[in-house]
Amino acid sequence: MFKFIKIIIKLILIAIVCIVIYFVVQLNPFQHHSDVQVTNQAAATYTLEDNALFRNIPLSQVKTAFNFMDKSEFMAVSGLSLMGYNDEYLAGKRGEQYILYKFGESQVLVFNDESSLQQALLDKNQHIELKDISSY
Repeated sequence: MFKFIKIIIKLILIAIVCIVIYFVVQLNPFQHHSDVQVTNQAAATYTLEDNALFRNIPLSQVKTAFNFMDKSEFMAVSGLSLMGYNDEYLAGKRGEQYILYKFGESQVLVFNDESSLQQALLDKNQHIELKDISSY
């Protein structure tokens, strides 16, 4: 009877560990951006307020503030190795990820590869060429 109780306790502990691992993987508290949500297989989002450059700028003024910024300094500070923009969108490459931001919105789309970014731009009837820092 005592061995049976020990086995039950071990099984309960294993179940608790599995549940904790599941929640850590799902919620990922160690991720830099706390508001990351998967929107589809190709993209995730994070809120613009997580970006130190835009944290204190009203969303309606983000485009105006971006227009006044030195683009090469913006790339350096935000960690972008490639960037492109037009009147509606900002796109870029940071590390191995690609981002797409529509000026004035609170969410930034994050893609794992350039083809997913280009497909999203195509779906929005946009064309943005990504350029390196020397182009700005």
